[in-house]
Amino acid sequence: MTTTKKIICLILFVSLVLLSLAWTQRVKGSSQYDHTLASIDAYVQTQMSRSSIPGLSYAIIQEQRVVQINAFGEAGPDGRPMTSQTPLYIGSVGKTFTALAVRQLVNSGLIGLDDPVITYLPEFRLANAEAAKQITIRQLLEHTSGLSNKDGNDPVFYDPEKTSAELLGILRGCSVNRPVGTSYEYSNLNYIVLGRVIEKVSGLPYDEYLSANIFDPLEMKHSFTSESQALTDGLSAGYRHLFGMPVAVDLDEPTGAAAAGFSMSSAEDLAQFLIAYTNGGAIGGRSVVHLDGSPRPGEASYTYNVYWLNQLEASRAGNTEVHSGGWLNYSAGIVFMPEDKIGVVVLANAYPAQWLPVKDASAIAFDVLRLYTGNQPNPETQTLLGSYLLVDAVLLLAVGFLLWRGLGLGQQQFGHIETVSAGKWVGVLLLDLALPIAVLVFLPALVLGETVSIDLIRCWNRLLFQVPDISSAVIIIAAT
Repeated sequence: MTTTKKIICLILFVSLVLLSLAWTQRVKGSSQYDHTLASIDAYVQTQMSRSSIPGLSYAIIQEQRVVQINAFGEAGPDGRPMTSQTPLYIGSVGKTFTALAVRQLVNSGLIGLDDPVITYLPEFRLANAEAAKQITIRQLLEHTSGLSNKDGNDPVFYDPEKTSAELLGILRGCSVNRPVGTSYEYSNLNYIVLGRVIEKVSGLPYDEYLSANIFDPLEMKHSFTSESQALTDGLSAGYRHLFGMPVAVDLDEPTGAAAAGFSMSSAEDLAQFLIAYTNGGAIGGRSVVHLDGSPRPGEASYTYNVYWLNQLEASRAGNTEVHSGGWLNYSAGIVFMPEDKIGVVVLANAYPAQWLPVKDASAIAFDVLRLYTGNQPNPETQTLLGSYLLVDAVLLLAVGFLLWRGLGLGQQQFGHIETVSAGKWVGVLLLDLALPIAVLVFLPALVLGETVSIDLIRCWNRLLFQVPDISSAVIIIAAT
């Protein structure tokens, strides 16, 4: 047996082992859980293990008090413990701060919800010139502006060197993908624009506005929009999963996009924020927002929720509201029952559900709320380890196929073209040219849920940005 054949056999053996291990990590039937606070702690730690989350903090609030707050795991590779006061990036949960800031400015008479954006940002432009003139503040808040989720996820808007004003300039190349105001589509671009509106109207940088008008009044002492300030307060490291292993990575902060979800906070602070939210914007005699008349038909009567929870990436179950958040190496979730004034906050220093079917902070928050209210959590998902073992096995099989094809081609005498059959030429063209090209062309659209794009570099850049390990491996294998 040649060395190459031995390697192929070894790869097949290892792949079978990985597939067997992945099978042992399969989803098992859900069991019954009790609902004591101690059992909720145990459940949270079990989900951390299943999703390979190094550190997590959470809080449960009811009425005007915190009924449970705890933290588990590590806040960094140095082994320092996660605490309920440890700041973490909270992703799109930070949009709630932006929405509250807008509501404050509306109540102060400085912004009209149904005013066109260009009223406050005359420089606001899109590739669709007329659409830019039509978009209102309310449509940005409710994600009905026509700006797309696809453009909102373009890495160009997360360049740490770009200011909010410069990001507004990049928007000139974006188009709405449907008539303005006709339907909902979640897009970070809406809140990037709102952040710039807040700066122009208030005369303050976004971070200073939040500190003076939200963080300080609510005594949120561990909340920031500046990473340097958060680091002095013990900002947790963020972890990415590379081939299944959690690895602490330091990513530059995209400060220009802060209003779309790049604030940092702690479980303790977000519990304060949620208490205020569920109690008309007030806590302990302090208030950050005041109701300004009756709500529109269909709007809730309590404070400012319609502008961030009902209309954002909301997941409703009866009278439950959810908002999730995630960055490449953090995840967060807020879930609450408005009528009962019960809520849960969960923060994690990893984002395992970014592309795998496992539970992240938001899913765990929903389960904690269900347990606290006497219900059963949602069914278990695959473990992160099992998902990665399956992916790793497929990649290894692809490497084995690559070696097998290389061995087969190496044994063919292509110097004597007349001896090669037409069937072999077809095989070469299909397996060694058409197959890898198809992977490179169609895989990004399949993974990203988009139509096939001729802008392959842009699509692959987005995949490399979000899933660098698997994307790199696929490109190398297909190119080889």
